Amino acid sequence: MQFLIVLAEPHDQKGAVRHLEVVNTRKLIRAAVKGHRVGKLASKEFHGMRKEASQGKGSEDAPEAPSMASVNLRAAAERLLSIQEKDEPIKGNIPSQERKCHMKKSKWSVVAIAALVITALGGAFAQQQAQRNVNDWLLNAPDDTTRFQLLQRYLRGFDQPMWEVGERFRMIHQALADENWELAVYHWEKTRDTIVNGYLKRPLRQPNSQAMFVDNVFQPTLAAFRAGNPEKAWEAFQTARAVCMACHEAERVTYMNNQALFRLTERPARPGG
Repeated sequence: MQFLIVLAEPHDQKGAVRHLEVVNTRKLIRAAVKGHRVGKLASKEFHGMRKEASQGKGSEDAPEAPSMASVNLRAAAERLLSIQEKDEPIKGNIPSQERKCHMKKSKWSVVAIAALVITALGGAFAQQQAQRNVNDWLLNAPDDTTRFQLLQRYLRGFDQPMWEVGERFRMIHQALADENWELAVYHWEKTRDTIVNGYLKRPLRQPNSQAMFVDNVFQPTLAAFRAGNPEKAWEAFQTARAVCMACHEAERVTYMNNQALFRLTERPARPGG
């Protein structure tokens, strides 16, 4: 466990801050044994630095003012350390009895200050957690492995791509009825992309999808749409529709063929036919 403390010389009448650093428990105890007086967290200096930074004052080398709610406390201590004076060794002869008395008091001071610092750190951490955006569902994950798992679950399997393919089939049907060949081409190319991305997530769906749709019917249908010939375009679309239904049978999901989509995407009756 680490603590943020201020070390000052034990006989400094003014109590001037000499050194600020992050230390662990053992170093905290050693500081007391050496006769250092443990001071309080340098909140005055901290907020003074923030005020100067916000007003554009201070030297060019002064560190950027940190925020207690967002920065790591260790980094804040290191920044403060760059503008603090270094701790100087105790000089002069101090009677051993006085030193022992001071050491005893310092040890109790360490315990009290440690408790205060733990409370302060806990409060700052709680404040930081409270300010996190609950909508950052990926950023709030503890590690990258968890993030990838969340993404994989979010992207679903083959069902969502098939739903998109169905919607694009409706759009193609209407585009052919309107003789909007560019729109038909657009949706047809996106249909292929969607199927390929679908079996990327579900590899077991790839053999039939690729053999029956991507490698067989996609290019001839695309060429028919680009040609702008209504008869050939409708014939190619009906062939692609039949291939989709055959793929459902091959994948043992024949029930998919018994839905409104395949009734609505039949070729319209010819005028006078």
